[in-house]
Amino acid sequence: MGLGLHGGGVASARFFALAGARVLVTDLKTKPELASSLKKLAQYKNITYALGKHRKTDFTRADLIIRNPAVPNDSEYLKIARDRGTLVHTDVSLFLQLLRQIKKPPVVIGITGTKGKSTTAALLHHVLIKAGKKVMLAGNIRKSPLDFIKIKNESLVIGIWDLVILELSSWHLESLDEHKLSPQIALITNILPDHLNRYSKFEEYAKTKFLISAYQTKHDALFLNKNDSVSRSYRKNKKIGKIIEFTEKSIKNTRASLHPVSIGAVLAIARYLKVNKKLVQKAITVFPGLEGRLEYAGKVHGVRYYNDSCATQPDAAIFAIEKVKNSANTKGNLILIAGGQDKNLNYAKLALCITRHVHTSILFQGSASDKIFAELKKIDGETRCLNNIRSMKEAVALAKKYAKSGDVVLLSPGAASFGLFNHEFDRGEQFRILVK
Repeated sequence: MGLGLHGGGVASARFFALAGARVLVTDLKTKPELASSLKKLAQYKNITYALGKHRKTDFTRADLIIRNPAVPNDSEYLKIARDRGTLVHTDVSLFLQLLRQIKKPPVVIGITGTKGKSTTAALLHHVLIKAGKKVMLAGNIRKSPLDFIKIKNESLVIGIWDLVILELSSWHLESLDEHKLSPQIALITNILPDHLNRYSKFEEYAKTKFLISAYQTKHDALFLNKNDSVSRSYRKNKKIGKIIEFTEKSIKNTRASLHPVSIGAVLAIARYLKVNKKLVQKAITVFPGLEGRLEYAGKVHGVRYYNDSCATQPDAAIFAIEKVKNSANTKGNLILIAGGQDKNLNYAKLALCITRHVHTSILFQGSASDKIFAELKKIDGETRCLNNIRSMKEAVALAKKYAKSGDVVLLSPGAASFGLFNHEFDRGEQFRILVK
């Protein structure tokens, strides 16, 4: 349910098609909208489709439902299936369930949080590979764990891994809770306001993040950010397993622009796994970074461009603005491309940050942009603000118009991408292409 464009739906459909199952893919998006995903499944003749709609009858006939994490857990269609006793999984919860069939399964490290979870997961994977470990990385990082396993002769076939690292969204955690699953090692980077278009209040969203350790045993461990007030408040509620606090750290001369929370988290888990500290620190310095996370997109006519498209909430954009502006390489003005669709978040702090550090802000058409624009109008600042921009082509053209040699152009939206773009990676890719 929910083929999507990020790859998880494709991986799930392919996994069951290869296992010989009869697979039905249903999605509210249409065939043209899903063209890139459908192309990857064209060879499988045992997959049928119901696109542009969901049919209630499909949910009464299915033996198993794999829902895309973006599908609301309280969907009326999922209720139909559950009322019949049909299991509903995400690709991640199914993977963890299948691991239970293995006599000596790999240790699973689950990483969640509002900001920094992708970079933390990828950085930890990079460090452990450098340490000689056999490590799999999957989850919300656009890699389904089902791509790493298969069913052959009714038996599970999986690679030889020492460790599995899973980046877990709050929606993945809802499914883990439904099936009473937790990783042996869990880490929460931080908990900040996000997805309040999906959750009724911040406390509900935060509670979902803490589900990552709900079913741990006394032998398991939860890593919490000592610098994060919401995470600290959870200590007294953790009844089983160890709690290990980590602090945000910095390392000089890193190749990528890394948030201190990612460095601190990786140092803490590596220490827990008894990985040599010097090896860890050296590995961190050569980590190349991730697409769309303060990614250097090039220098054109003396102007440097950065792609931070994966900043989809205000705090992430604030971090990027301050990081770039305070860089020793930034001598000129900062031109910001931001905005998009709102997730029922507050943009007052971001507007204040823009007023302090940004020379020109270029805002995409969208409900979040309207909020940012309204907040900027309340502040008596000198920031030039261009609102209601309807394409990346227009945004980049305006940035090039106002930028001069020595300036920096930063794409850090602080908002969701839907409406003008397929997803945040599409938004970032368009930016990179147009910069050149």
